[in-house]
Amino acid sequence: MATSEILTTASVDNGTNLLTQVEYDADVQRPTGQAPGVARSKFINKTLRQLSLVSAVVGKYIADRQATNVTDGLAVQTLEDMLETSLINRTKATVGGTANAITLSLTPAASAFNSEVIYWRATAANSSTSVTVKRDGLAAKNLVKGNNITLAVNDIPGAALMASYYDSVLDKEVLLNPATGVTSAGGIVLGTPVATTSGTSFTFTGIPSNAQEVCLYLNENSFVGVSDRVVRLGSGSVQTTGYKGSCTQFASGSSATYNSTTSGFELPDIVNSADWGGMAMFRHMGANVWTGFCGLGRQDGTAYALSFAGTVALSGPIDRICLTTFNGTDVFDKGTLNYSYQV
Repeated sequence: MATSEILTTASVDNGTNLLTQVEYDADVQRPTGQAPGVARSKFINKTLRQLSLVSAVVGKYIADRQATNVTDGLAVQTLEDMLETSLINRTKATVGGTANAITLSLTPAASAFNSEVIYWRATAANSSTSVTVKRDGLAAKNLVKGNNITLAVNDIPGAALMASYYDSVLDKEVLLNPATGVTSAGGIVLGTPVATTSGTSFTFTGIPSNAQEVCLYLNENSFVGVSDRVVRLGSGSVQTTGYKGSCTQFASGSSATYNSTTSGFELPDIVNSADWGGMAMFRHMGANVWTGFCGLGRQDGTAYALSFAGTVALSGPIDRICLTTFNGTDVFDKGTLNYSYQV
């Protein structure tokens, strides 16, 4: 590390040859400077003390953040260039570690957390939603997006310039420029649509623990078989018990039929391979209890609708939502599916 030769003057004077701050503030010559005649050492020493203190701080600041020693023989332009370099280095970190366990080396090394924005060039894309950032010798902190939203895979898109800061309330590192996730002014984060053209189950994970609303969207969704669709929530895994509510089906020219549901939010469907569209919405009531409702309609011109309403108490904070079939074996063969959450 560089050193600074810009030192303080009269820094240890106990007042015997130095004006007090009250005296200096009231001195009639302070606004205009020392008048011609006999120089007063107390006045001069007080002035030099204040000037040298600020100069020494600036010199040390520059020396701590770049490699060239600070001396009083430097050219003005050289010192200005060194100051500019030190200001840049203050917020620039060298990246190490792995794609999901990042280390940041600052100049000088961080000795305490602060909320200053740090810029760093990533070395690889994150392959996990659980990423940590460790500043020098400080404790590693979880990296999240704004509003405490969990990262998506590839939010760090590879060798890109990233910006983050430490949030003392969350006790986490917050990434300011994630690559994925669409956030509206209302804080709604929309996922990436997936095709439901094969498979028996679709689960979206990565919902943050402080989410207050979660929605599931279906478009032209169909499956081969005679089972019913089931929407389930989960914490750590998809929960299959504890649901309380009822589901209904309405068809033109026939009476509505009703079913109770305990293993999930069930949507009864007696029509094989029909196209259905609509959405399910869930709201957090507190204490990990979620209430929800859903409405689906046939999208082939047939007057037919499905709905459910109910609640479920999860085993912990929500982190996933799932669409499957009641028997777990019928295969989806058409359509798309997406989700969103709001904190």
